[in-house]
Amino acid sequence: MLIFEELAEHHALTQFRSGNSNLDGYLKQEALARQHRGEVRVFILLDVNQGHNRPLGYIALAATGYYIPTLDSDDASVAQETFQYVAMLAFLARDVNWRGQGIGKVLVLEAIRQCVLAAQHIGLPGIFLETTKEGAPLYERFGFSWIDQRDGYMYLPMAKARAIVDLK
Repeated sequence: MLIFEELAEHHALTQFRSGNSNLDGYLKQEALARQHRGEVRVFILLDVNQGHNRPLGYIALAATGYYIPTLDSDDASVAQETFQYVAMLAFLARDVNWRGQGIGKVLVLEAIRQCVLAAQHIGLPGIFLETTKEGAPLYERFGFSWIDQRDGYMYLPMAKARAIVDLK
């Protein structure tokens, strides 16, 4: 059975390997301190059958501001940008030992769910993330669309996010 827990000191992070040294380094060296400072919330995915301490993956969520393109209602081909405060999926990684087992989908769904819950309490019109070309197809399956493909920025409106996780 898979569960999510907020990152804590007792989680065994030393053996986590995502295949990306930046994602591994963030989890092992920065995430807990940033969480203690209130900059981010990190959720660890655990398999209770494998023990409660070793993560299968993690997500890190924060808030940010970004210029989000909106279509002009008079001319649908003209995009205008408005500055918005949005939820941000700052980091998402799964352990290489769990590759191909649907962990990425589980992590994205939990990230969306957590963002929808936050949006019930504060104004968050959408979810922003930065991804690689390799990671983009996972997010596209959930309705994220490119807002700046060159820089790897994607966006999911909160109305779509609510529909995905079915939280009212």
